[in-house]
Amino acid sequence: WILLSFLWWQGFALDFNFPYVPLHISSEDALGYAIVNMANQMVAQQFMTQIQCVRLPNQKKILVAKWCRNLQGLEVLVERYCNSKLMHPNTSDKLRPMVFQQGMHMTSPVPTKSVSAPKLRAVHL
Repeated sequence: WILLSFLWWQGFALDFNFPYVPLHISSEDALGYAIVNMANQMVAQQFMTQIQCVRLPNQKKILVAKWCRNLQGLEVLVERYCNSKLMHPNTSDKLRPMVFQQGMHMTSPVPTKSVSAPKLRAVHL
């Protein structure tokens, strides 16, 4: 939800359709990056320029925005994740990517094939 708050705070509440912060399955700690698909390329360029080098409150690192070379567009991202282990019925919703339309959270795509549960691994701190 921090990513959603950030997108809204930056003025892009209606402009994104696929926000996803990958989390470690066991610890639910963020892996250090996010995937955000914007509704169109012009807005995406504006978003990237606006957030480049922003430091979030209480964070030491700054944001670095980059184009994803091999996954572009809502349909491609949905296809990539709809049959992943994250979509298994026993997986927490907060671990899954979300789909939005005009600022409204939509129902996540249903897997098109049988999906196995993710394996939980020990977290070593």
